[in-house]
Amino acid sequence: MTEHAEAGIPAEPALQQIGAIQIVRINDEGTKFELNDEAIESILGKVPADMKVAIISVVGAFRTGKSFVLDLFLRYLKYTSTHDAPDVTTRDWAMAHGAQLEGNSNFEQTHGETGFSWRAGRKRNTTGIWMWGEPFIRKSKAGEDIAVFLIDTQGMFDSETSQMLTASIFGLSTLLSSYQIYNVDKRVQEDNLQHLALFTEYGRMALQGSIDQNDNMDLKAASQRSIEAVAKSASGKNLTKQQSVDTDVVDATDVEDAKSDEDEDDGEGAHDGLMRPFQHLDFLVRDWQDFKRKATLEEKKVDMKAYTQEILATRKQQDLADTREQIFACFQTISCVLLSHPGHAVTDRDYDGSIEEIDGRFMELLTSYLNHLFGPAALEPKKIHGVNVSSAELLTFIKSYAALFKEATIFPEAKTLLEATAEANNVNMKEKALAKYKLEMAKLVGPKCNYVKPVLLTEHHRMCTIGAMTIFDHGAKMGRQTAITKFRGQLAAEIEKEHLRYVEVNAERDPYKNLEFYVVPMTMVVVLFIFRVAQDLMCYESVGIDIPIYDCNHVSHTLSHLYWAIITFMLIVTFATGSVMYDRFKAVYSIAKTAFLAQDGAKQKAD
Repeated sequence: MTEHAEAGIPAEPALQQIGAIQIVRINDEGTKFELNDEAIESILGKVPADMKVAIISVVGAFRTGKSFVLDLFLRYLKYTSTHDAPDVTTRDWAMAHGAQLEGNSNFEQTHGETGFSWRAGRKRNTTGIWMWGEPFIRKSKAGEDIAVFLIDTQGMFDSETSQMLTASIFGLSTLLSSYQIYNVDKRVQEDNLQHLALFTEYGRMALQGSIDQNDNMDLKAASQRSIEAVAKSASGKNLTKQQSVDTDVVDATDVEDAKSDEDEDDGEGAHDGLMRPFQHLDFLVRDWQDFKRKATLEEKKVDMKAYTQEILATRKQQDLADTREQIFACFQTISCVLLSHPGHAVTDRDYDGSIEEIDGRFMELLTSYLNHLFGPAALEPKKIHGVNVSSAELLTFIKSYAALFKEATIFPEAKTLLEATAEANNVNMKEKALAKYKLEMAKLVGPKCNYVKPVLLTEHHRMCTIGAMTIFDHGAKMGRQTAITKFRGQLAAEIEKEHLRYVEVNAERDPYKNLEFYVVPMTMVVVLFIFRVAQDLMCYESVGIDIPIYDCNHVSHTLSHLYWAIITFMLIVTFATGSVMYDRFKAVYSIAKTAFLAQDGAKQKAD
């Protein structure tokens, strides 16, 4: 059973609405959402600007009964507005405002006018985020008035909503709430924990991004006040590592005695002194089937605590341990609440909302939970950065959070488990193939290799490329073909980049590289030397009667100075380049020697 009307937002303006109001709308494509500013302003505007608020939010997969149980939450709050907390053995509180729940849409679609809309069936009912339009004023354990609001969210994984939008709804709901209730079916499975860890990380990023990227001065002032208060409260504490769940677990339905430490609270993770971005998390497990038939309420609470230990205990497997570490790092307290099945009559499409038909064991467990949830010991106002915020400050934060999620500039793309796994596999195979290419190319053009002809290098590159692509094609078989093709193209681009690098390295080893810079000066030296020798042999001093027309000694000395200057310059350059020049001359000599020996051997064979 869940959820609200997908079709239709009430026609009246938000200021005229009563009941459940849609504060976040989803577009028809299920890819974007929009905050209804007028609605959220009208709701929070019903309490004084400086009053503290507590927001109870329920999230979870679609068709798991979130809106149905929220309708019962609503009945409880209405009843306890004029009565004391009820006994767990009675359902009078649920029937005080009528024998049937108001949100029933099995026969006629409701739009939250008198209760949170829910219905039986397989199609989703709630879209976006809905908030009850009227506050319920309660007392905290410090005697302070707190305005309590209820929030219902669109179910996750409904096959019509993008993964990014699902993450945004979950993250935004976590940011809004002081008490987050994660509704799960029958048991807490590992995928529930993994999705929780992923989606709350989006909320944590938005919490930080609201300070880093927002220009609203009121928001910055509230954020700075919160950060300063956290630093002051934490200055006298010795922050310790997260304790194991085996040694410190308190169930959410078990109200402890008053604690002297103001930071302690019910639930796992409340006693380690670390400041977390979010406050409370309850796993509300529906249709639990493992209670003993005659178990008392206290025995069932013991089962809840044991189950909390079981699902949150430290794991040896790294991926499982990382998931739990992420969850512990996000929430101040974590607990499990187990509810039995409400009765098969409730799941029938002809169910009329009759409270009498709800199973008595379900009502007993739910009443116990609600007595705790809305009791003074557990009820506390919304905190941001560890400091209570007023309704006016919360409104500013909500607008900032919604803008961050709408623009999605600070978030990575949310992917399905298949997409994430396939992408990881494609990345791994790309890296493996590229490493193989480099290994094979290094055998020919590695650090200890000599110069090879460009033709041989090109052929070796071609063979190495074929081998690398074969490795990728054999391993990259998971996910969409378009994604595989994309990574194959990236591999080809990276291989080509490496090929160009190898070509440059090989070119630097070419013994004939820049040989013209040495041939021209040496040619000039030889020409000058020959000219000097020739003129010394044929020199004469005068023609006719002692008329000096040519000074042989002067010309000879000048020519000597010129070619020795060139030789000196070449020696300076040679010594300056050091081993590089030596290796180059050595390579030239080796090539020349090989060519000479090959020619000599050919002549001997011919003889």
